[in-house]
Amino acid sequence: MKNFLISFLVIILNFSNLSYAENITDIEMEGLSIGESLLKYFNKSEIVEKSEFIYANEKSFSKDIAGIFYKKNLSEYDAVQIDFKFNDPNFTIVGMSGFIAYENDLNNCYRKQNQIFNDLQLLFPDAETKKGGNEDHPGYPKGEVKLKRFSFFLNENEYSNLEIICFDAANHVDRLSVSMKTAEFNQWMYRLND
Repeated sequence: MKNFLISFLVIILNFSNLSYAENITDIEMEGLSIGESLLKYFNKSEIVEKSEFIYANEKSFSKDIAGIFYKKNLSEYDAVQIDFKFNDPNFTIVGMSGFIAYENDLNNCYRKQNQIFNDLQLLFPDAETKKGGNEDHPGYPKGEVKLKRFSFFLNENEYSNLEIICFDAANHVDRLSVSMKTAEFNQWMYRLND
């Protein structure tokens, strides 16, 4: 019980000081919040130099959102990927994903996934949720990466805003991902992949 309480407090402190959250912008990940300016954490030249166009394809707007990795003084995650509006002068954060590596240890990944899901249900008691089973990752058609996804739907649309995913990768390190996305980012991704 003590271990659960300590873990619960760590998760809650990493996400928010609020007892209930109403919106994805109400929570934090490693001190970062969606809706903030990336300039709070990096200077402009660092952003331009370190940005990756992870989602780029042939569509003209595919480089409107870029990603950058954040690894400074992290307490819960090994790395945080920050997705932001590249053409916005404030480089506004629209999504984040925290990653924890689980080298050949999917059972502990699943345990952590369940723990985070349960903790987040306390923050978002009215959110629609979905717990998926193991499935093939759509980006790896030969089945070399499988995933198990738990989702929170905080907006009144079909896209989840908060996901906790365990990745079982044949040729890479297994990992846990906790991702938060604005409705705007979700809609952009849908248009990008449509």
